[in-house]
Amino acid sequence: MHTLIAGGEEYIDIDSYACLIALAELFALERRAVSALVPDTINYSVPHSLVVSNEHIVTQCPGESYEAYVVDLSNPDDMASCVDRKKIVGIFDHHHGFEEYWQDRLGERAVIEMIGAAATLIWEEWGRRELKSDILPATARLLAFAIASNTGNFGISITSSRDRDAFAELSVIAVEREGWTEALFREVDRQALADIHTTLRLDTKIAEYPNMGAVSAGQLELWDGASFFQRHMSVVDEVLDTFGAPRWFMSVPCLSEQRNYLYTKDRELQELLSRFTNAVFDEHGLAVTDRLIYRKELYKQFMS
Repeated sequence: MHTLIAGGEEYIDIDSYACLIALAELFALERRAVSALVPDTINYSVPHSLVVSNEHIVTQCPGESYEAYVVDLSNPDDMASCVDRKKIVGIFDHHHGFEEYWQDRLGERAVIEMIGAAATLIWEEWGRRELKSDILPATARLLAFAIASNTGNFGISITSSRDRDAFAELSVIAVEREGWTEALFREVDRQALADIHTTLRLDTKIAEYPNMGAVSAGQLELWDGASFFQRHMSVVDEVLDTFGAPRWFMSVPCLSEQRNYLYTKDRELQELLSRFTNAVFDEHGLAVTDRLIYRKELYKQFMS
């Protein structure tokens, strides 16, 4: 039986990418026939220097005879469309909302836990299978950086001790020098800003909220985000207006400062965001938080 590792439909970020590569490598060590379904579009959060090329990567689903594992998501609507949902035998995710749905179908093979990074769950799976010592340094580096990135360099509130422990173990295997994550975060900044229009379009999401309707939410994680809106406010206006939602906001988590820069012209969103973050918006629609907070945390606040 062929094993397929899959994630999202349109594009994948560093957490998804690391999970796809690492889980495929793990299963290959167990002498399974395995493929990792990697879309043509990988978003800016994956440093070019960490992109791998191996025989397990595919861009299309295999034939009829396969079983599938899904990583870094559990919403069936967001999964790669070529994956037969009936063939899914396992999920590794850290997002809230579909735990009961998958527990009913997969039982203990539905590993959905509210920690900082899905990459942490994959590394723990390497431990359960007692194969940690066999991981390639390049794959360890991928998982470690995915954990650092998805936890906001360990600054967001959902970061767990499990994330920190996994990062520490993987960093030793990756054999990197001090400051290596900052160098990669700066590489990500350069990639994100090289084509800011495309970056914003690909990393803006629309969600429906009670009593608010559709809200477009842009997020751009940068190591150095302090000057972003000074340089790119007009681009943010242009791009987020194209999504057609009556309300939108833009958040730039600044990892080096461990705080967010927020922007919205919508008064109701300003009031809500101020309530959730204690940030105060100025006359231009800009605010700065006193801590790091990612969009998924704001989503949970909006839903409540």
